[in-house]
Amino acid sequence: MPKGNPGGIDAFKLISHMQEPARQIEFTNLQRVGPANPAATAAMPKALRDYDPTQPDNLSQQVIVDSQWWADNFDKARAEFADMLQRS
Repeated sequence: MPKGNPGGIDAFKLISHMQEPARQIEFTNLQRVGPANPAATAAMPKALRDYDPTQPDNLSQQVIVDSQWWADNFDKARAEFADMLQRS
C-alpha cells in the first residue's frame, strides 16, 4: 500500500477482508483461480483444488514463462502470430 494512500486505514481493512480464507475459497469457486491466502488453500474443498495452481498435481503442469525470450522475441512473435491469423 503506498504511503499516504487516500483510503487510509480503510484500504488496509479492505485488503484484510478480501484475504479472509472463506472469501478466498468463494472467489476460487466463482473465478476458478487459486487463492492468495495459504490458509484458504489448506481449507479448500477437494472439488476446488483442481483450480488451485499451488496444488502439487497442478504444479507439474505449469509452464514457466521465459521473460528474457519474450523480451528478445516479442516483436517477431507478434508479427508471426498476426500473419498466421490473417492466413486462416
